[in-house]
Amino acid sequence: TKNVEAWECVRLGMAALNRVTQEDTIEGRRLIRKALGLDPNYPMAWVSQGMCDFHDADIGTGYSTVAERKTVLQSAQGCARKALELDPTCADAYALLGLCSLSLEEHDEAIAMAEKSIALAPNHAENLAVAAATLNKSGKPKRSLELIKKAMRVCPVYPSWYLWVLGTACRLLGRNESAVSAFEESIKRNADSLGIHVGLASTLGEMGRQEDAKRPVSEILRLNPDFSIKKYIGELSYRDPAELARFEDGLRKAGLPD
Repeated sequence: TKNVEAWECVRLGMAALNRVTQEDTIEGRRLIRKALGLDPNYPMAWVSQGMCDFHDADIGTGYSTVAERKTVLQSAQGCARKALELDPTCADAYALLGLCSLSLEEHDEAIAMAEKSIALAPNHAENLAVAAATLNKSGKPKRSLELIKKAMRVCPVYPSWYLWVLGTACRLLGRNESAVSAFEESIKRNADSLGIHVGLASTLGEMGRQEDAKRPVSEILRLNPDFSIKKYIGELSYRDPAELARFEDGLRKAGLPD
């Protein structure tokens, strides 16, 4: 874009989304809508609008039924495709399509879109991290670990959710101590992100560290007093049912309510 204000709104809006809280998602959406009003032909504004939709679907603020969640994800896909109409080489749009395909449990498509985003922009830290998150649940944690470590090297001042991706990759690879360290470091940076506490609680539960799990469990219930294992698990998109069952078992051992 040639509109500096639109560019600034997208930067500030994406920074808000990166804090991964409901309030910040609302603020991010406000800023990104403003960017689209300033320049409706700005591809990154469309990608960012799609990321707002994805965040709504991912943290459960934009829907109340499974059908509504699918509609929110389809809206995000539509924004990514609009960005690609404006710029067919927009790597961020492919990264977003990968996330949406993952949430719709289209794992092969998710992998293809994630790898396409990396091929177009191999040193784009945020896309590397997004691709890593996509690949974790698509059954490729080794590749995810490689990508998230590269993202951290490319952008040493990274948002807290990179550590959540790192912790998840380590947990999936059976490196539970490393996973705990990553989750705890992420929490130091952002204590209000539900998913990080959930990842830590499941890992500690699996390790038999129920006493240590009490703290993330209390934080989960602070952030979501109505937290339910079944509801949370039902919205995850792991390709391998065994991994999903393992995650669920860890949450139950940690002491969270069914």
